[in-house]
Formats: sequence, structure tokens, C-alpha cells
Amino acid sequence: MSQSVAYTPPEYVPPEILTNSWTWDERRSQDPVNLLGRSLNRLCLEASDPYEIVAHLEALGFNSPTALARFGMTSHFELAHELFQRTPRIRERREPKKKSTRDLSTPIAMGLAFVVTFVLGAFSQIAMLAPALVVLIWSQGGAALLMKARGELQAGERQDVLAALVQLGALAILLSWVFLRFGVATFAPTLTWFAVGSLLWGERYRAAVAMPLVVGLSLVATALLPIPDVVPQYVAILAALAACAPLAWRNPRGAVGWLRSSAAVTLHPLLYGIGQGLLIVALLRRENASDEVIPGAVLLLLILLLSQRLLITLKALLTKRLWRSTSEPGFQRFAQLALLVYVGVYMLPLLAAFAFELLSGSTSWHFHWYAFGLFGLSLGIAVVDFALGLPAGASIPFLLAGVAAAAGLPFLWVCLALALSLLLVAELRVRQVGRYAIYLL
Repeated sequence: MSQSVAYTPPEYVPPEILTNSWTWDERRSQDPVNLLGRSLNRLCLEASDPYEIVAHLEALGFNSPTALARFGMTSHFELAHELFQRTPRIRERREPKKKSTRDLSTPIAMGLAFVVTFVLGAFSQIAMLAPALVVLIWSQGGAALLMKARGELQAGERQDVLAALVQLGALAILLSWVFLRFGVATFAPTLTWFAVGSLLWGERYRAAVAMPLVVGLSLVATALLPIPDVVPQYVAILAALAACAPLAWRNPRGAVGWLRSSAAVTLHPLLYGIGQGLLIVALLRRENASDEVIPGAVLLLLILLLSQRLLITLKALLTKRLWRSTSEPGFQRFAQLALLVYVGVYMLPLLAAFAFELLSGSTSWHFHWYAFGLFGLSLGIAVVDFALGLPAGASIPFLLAGVAAAAGLPFLWVCLALALSLLLVAELRVRQVGRYAIYLL
């Protein structure tokens, strides 16, 4: 599960035409708000709502009483609203279908990849997990860098960053093969996840859905026709290489300097990914022939598919309330209650399984249902800490829990302690309104 990273203020965008270089009569308005709007022309044109402008005004220093007095405003919220209202509605001419396609394609691609890699045998042996964990850790660090790039770089520069990340990911997989010498059966699910993640980063949503579909069709054909079992594995490898080649086929030299200066943003996402990896290894290391893994795996899949929508809903509620709230204690109480409701949604399948167990007794699927459910609950709370600008509050507990589980402590108790510690950190964080309000805006 990818996470939000700390907000990075953009560089000041100068006016497109300086007034001292204009040789004709000045006919544009000299109103201070209009002058500021022209200076921040690109920001105002591209902003999707006033909240986005608020965040930039705060970062650029337009929130002090002295600065606001020039515009006759009492707060930078009011100034942002005025700038948004005065800007031509170029935003409304954007094609709305692209966002809806993205919103649907991401969970569909993730769900198909999960099912396909499961059928390919991604979870059948512990040795097969090593390259998959490399991809997991790479995806966490890469997502943090790409999110930072969206706030700082132009489209062409972002493509250079993406190409560099895809190349680094491919190199990491290759190095893991050099040391572990795994076979085609391990390469296939690893490259499937790698390709889907890279395509989603590159906003090639149809290709991200098509990639696991092609592999799935080959699995169906193998089951129905006299085709060797190894064919879907080669199909997965070839499809992944064909999908990722256009993304990586680019000289990323121009992005090296930016990547070097931005490397610090990956620290907590990498620790977060390592913690996730250790927990997954500890869970799948449990060997009990009577346990049924599939129900728990399906539950985790549903959690992953719904988590982004739940987080967006929570942030939208907090943002709307923050915009209207006049009392900090009142907002704190609302935020804490909203967080508890958010966590309660994740707990519903766990409570349902517990009630079922009380009525009918324990069954073979209960352990992995609780294990995957608690793991998904922890992921859901962790992304809240990232979204509110407290990455250490998510990465450190996950890393410690991963170490504890790898050391042999009972998995369910480790995950329960992890979820409770993350919830405690998040509840304390939502009380610090002044420290995280800008991340909502």
C-alpha cells in the first residue's frame, strides 16, 4: 500500500511577463490580488480547489498579518478563495474521464495482479518471496519520490525520474537473482507486480489492467488445453518486459541530481516497506497443512482495494470540517471520532469472524483471516499517519513489529500490538491540528 509523504513547498512561479519589460500601455488591473494572481498564474490555473492554493500560499509566506494587509484580507484562506474565484475556469475544460478511468483502473489492476500471482504460486514457498519483497520495498521508496516529483518537476523531468526508478527496480530484481538464483516460477509473479506498479506510476492505466489479464488468459488456456504449465510463466515475463521497456527506455541523467537531493524522503517509506516485508515472511513461514489461506488473502485484497477510497473520504471529512470549524477543541473531538469510525470499518470483518467463532467454533480459515485482517488494519492506520505528515509514526512501529514477528513472537499478538500502537499515534496526531492542517489542504 503506497503512502503520502511530507508536503514539499514548490518554488515561487514568477510572472510570465515582467511589467518592466512591457513596452505598451499597462491595461491590466493593478489590484493587489490580481497582481498576485498573475504572479502565481500557473498555480492558480492548475489548482483543482482553493485548498491547493492555501497550501502554496502558506509555503510562500502569504499567511502573516503584514503580508495579508496588502490584500485587505484577514487570512490566507480568504486570499486563496479569492484567487480561485478570479482565475479563468481552465480547470473545467479538463477531460474528466481520465480521473474516473484512473480511479477504476488502479484497484482493478491490483486485484487482477493479486489473483494472477496467487495462481502462479507466488505464496507457495518462502524462497519465492525474496524478490517480491525487493519489489515491495522498491515500490514504497519510488512512490515517495514520484509524489515529491509531482510537486516540483515538469512533465518531462518526471518522466526522467520514472525511467530512473524503473531501471533501479529492474536492477534490484536482477541483483536478487544473482545472489539467490531463483527460477522462472519466481521471476513470473515478481515481474508481474513490478510491471503493474510501473505502469500505474506511468499513468498507463489500460496497460496496467491488460498486463495481468494477458497472464490470466494464458493460465485459463493452460487449464483447458494441453499446454505446458510453464507457458503462463514465460507469458508473464515477456509481457512484463514489453510493458516496462517503454518506461525505462530513456536516459535519466537529468534526474540524477534531483534524485540525489531528494533521497532523504525515502527513509521512512523504505523502513515501512521493510517492516511489511518481515511481517509477510513471518506470516507465510507458518506451515500448517490444515490452514486455509485463501479466505484471508481475499480479505486482504478487499482491504487494499478499498483503503484508498476510505482514506480519501476521511481526509475530505477532516478538510471540510477544518474549513468551517471555529473551535480547535471542537475540531479535535471531531477528528478523533472520525478516525475511530475509519478504524471501525476495517474492524468489521474481524468482529464478524470473532462472532462466528463464538457461535460455531474455530475453523481452518480463522488464523489467516485474523492475520491478514490485522495486517490490513495496520496498513489502513499507517497511511493516516503518512497523510497527516508523521511518517515516523508509521514506519518505526511497522519495522519493530516486523523484527518481533521475524524473531518468532506470536504473529497475531504482534499485529494486534502494531494496530493499537498505530492507532494511539494517530489519535495523538489528530490533536495536533497546527502541525498537520497543511497536509489536509
